Amino acid sequence: MRPIFRLATLGYAPQMIVDALHQAKQAAWGKDTAWTVTKILDVLRSRAAIGEFQPHKMEEGKPVPAGEARPDYFPAIVSLETFHAGQPFLCRPERSHAR
Repeated sequence: MRPIFRLATLGYAPQMIVDALHQAKQAAWGKDTAWTVTKILDVLRSRAAIGEFQPHKMEEGKPVPAGEARPDYFPAIVSLETFHAGQPFLCRPERSHAR
């Protein structure tokens, strides 16, 4: 996760991060071991990277927050400063390649 945040703080867009991880032959986790833009965005959005845990409960088949988030629940992977530095491009609208 640290390399993802490092690249994001350097201004790499999600697809550029995917390309860099593939070039470095860094395996992803899960069933599909290939990095995708979705996986990168999930990592950058996850407050678990700063050690926070948000309990959830299921409502109508979807997880919804249940109670307050718990800071320092996990060991932090990145600092709060680094986490926030990786967030700005998440707010940018993605360009569509559709014609």
